Amino acid sequence: MQLPTSDQDDLRDACRSVLADHCTSAQLRVVTEAPAKFDGGLWKVGAELGWNALTVPEEHGGLGLGVAEACIVAEEFGRVAQASPLGATLGAALIVAEFGPPSLCGRLLPLVAAGTAVVTWGSGQGAPPSPALRQSGEGYVLDGACAWVPDAPSATHLLVAATFEGRAVAVLVDVAAPGVQIAPMQSLDIGRRHGRVSCADVVIAPDAVLRHGAGDALFNLAVTLQCAETVGLASTMLAMTVEYTKQRNQFGEPIGRFQALKHRMTDMLVQCEAARATTWEAAAVLDDDLTRGAEAASVAKSITGRAGSSVASEALQLHGGIGFTWEHDLHIFLRRAKVSELLLGSPSWHDERLALLLGAAGADD
Repeated sequence: MQLPTSDQDDLRDACRSVLADHCTSAQLRVVTEAPAKFDGGLWKVGAELGWNALTVPEEHGGLGLGVAEACIVAEEFGRVAQASPLGATLGAALIVAEFGPPSLCGRLLPLVAAGTAVVTWGSGQGAPPSPALRQSGEGYVLDGACAWVPDAPSATHLLVAATFEGRAVAVLVDVAAPGVQIAPMQSLDIGRRHGRVSCADVVIAPDAVLRHGAGDALFNLAVTLQCAETVGLASTMLAMTVEYTKQRNQFGEPIGRFQALKHRMTDMLVQCEAARATTWEAAAVLDDDLTRGAEAASVAKSITGRAGSSVASEALQLHGGIGFTWEHDLHIFLRRAKVSELLLGSPSWHDERLALLLGAAGADD
């Protein structure tokens, strides 16, 4: 595990400070209960602060940073349970910059840096079959659907994992293109809008198909960024629980003094730190080479998916009755953690994937 640099710590502090002002409990509920479930005001603030430009190469108006910085932003947004397509947009910029042709980079990345483009992704692994891409004349045609695409109704572009001649590819799709339809999907997570993206004979320009390796890299990066968000969620649920046990009294003293509860909260802390360590390791591997990282991403999801769900359950039990109420914020975090555990492949699915990857590596040796 690589420790954060001083610049990364500064980025974390800056994000946390801004989000503390814009993502209060009251504001979170306003966004959660709004039909859009997307804080356009916060998106504008982030764009003005340069967040959208973090992972865009300097030649396209960005800062040229990497996966670790994108994970820091995702974790801080998770810490306040703020659903935002920013993490996916930052990740998509990395994928396009690495695997996209110069014409596509020049067309999309300046829009990302300026905060004009909102990019999310649909990944076929750990989910129903991917859309199929076929060649048609000098271009391509995309058919099929992606389910549970995060923040799809807010997106201007989609980075879709598809299959082409038996291999995984990544395709950039303009949501305004003829044949693209987005239908809302309801989930336990009331703070984030998911969508089913259907593509029927969608014409894809040749330069919108990224080079070989982008499909797998897209999935591994999406998993890692999702893990970073879950680390933030779990950290806040632990902090909520510790604070509550200091205030709740039984038998004449705070329940946080009882050894049995101390042990349970210590277990929650250990799970949070294990999740953070494996997520940072996955980020470091991907920062070194986006074509690698499958094993590290699956380890991170296996650990973090279980940790987020377990910490949420423990937090709910230690809060007692108040944790079940609509008025308390805990359920917002719990819902996000439970849904994130299953999206992009459940922990068990990633266990099986990891076994296959390691088995294949052993056979090659």
